[in-house]
Amino acid sequence: MSAHNQYIGRIETVQFGVEATPGVAVAPTIAMRWLDNDLQPKQNIIENESAMGSPVKISDSEGVGVWVEGTLGGKVNSIGISYLLLGMFGSVVDAGSVGAYTHTYSVLASTVPKTLTVALTSPAHSKRHTFGVIDSLEISGETGGWIMASAAIKARLGAVVANTPAFVTESEFTAKHVALKFAPLLSGLTAAVAIDATSFKFKFARPVGDPYFPLGPVTVPEFDRGPWEATGEITMRYKNTDFEDGWLANTIQALRFTLTNGASIINFDAGRVRIRELTKSMGRDDTVTQTVSLYFEPDPTTGLTITPVVTNTLAVIA
Repeated sequence: MSAHNQYIGRIETVQFGVEATPGVAVAPTIAMRWLDNDLQPKQNIIENESAMGSPVKISDSEGVGVWVEGTLGGKVNSIGISYLLLGMFGSVVDAGSVGAYTHTYSVLASTVPKTLTVALTSPAHSKRHTFGVIDSLEISGETGGWIMASAAIKARLGAVVANTPAFVTESEFTAKHVALKFAPLLSGLTAAVAIDATSFKFKFARPVGDPYFPLGPVTVPEFDRGPWEATGEITMRYKNTDFEDGWLANTIQALRFTLTNGASIINFDAGRVRIRELTKSMGRDDTVTQTVSLYFEPDPTTGLTITPVVTNTLAVIA
């Protein structure tokens, strides 16, 4: 047990490092600028209900599994998002040159995830939690606001290690940096005109579910990956029936979502997108809007569902 002074939450820092071997700790290489952080220890406890000549129900208990779990949220940053995307997608190819390095992501087929060391530092402790995986990643934005990201994270309970948090210069993004385009084919996206959207939300998910604890130690769970999927939601003013017509016909479209702030670019291309649902706002004194719910399907030739490419000043995501 250790004692420390009370402190406010924003003093805690969250860092990531990319593990070469799942579960083997590495030094963190990026400090995250967060707005929401509820990463906390979790424990599975089993209770002893054996009858012992007394009306008391529980006579004892045992801890049978510990780990860390929670959600980390904040503004989308040009370098920090690179680590969240790697944890979510699992594979990255780094290329480019000084000032304009590119990082192209794809979904890792293996159920063994690409893991992160999650370093948490506060007046209470300094720990590195290994085998960090991302259950889901959501990117969202609306007019007049910042572009936001939220990641659901699980990791093993960490060991005490002295961390040295250091922040790097990054670009951030607001609504003015967004472009959303649709076209019949990927080849038509460059020439397509950006739609008049008021908000968007894209979610990538590969649920981990409950931690797997083998017989023996209770501190080294594994987090097996489930099926991967991508969905989205866009709200826009109702100015034409193009999306309604496409929805009723179950039409396949291509989509491009781009964030551009100077030389920092985050781009998502998807070749097979269908509208799952369309709803219109019908307040009698309000401007009518339509909200389309999207589902991303894999290309039958390449197997790719959606391809993120991040351009920033970082040579390698490691």
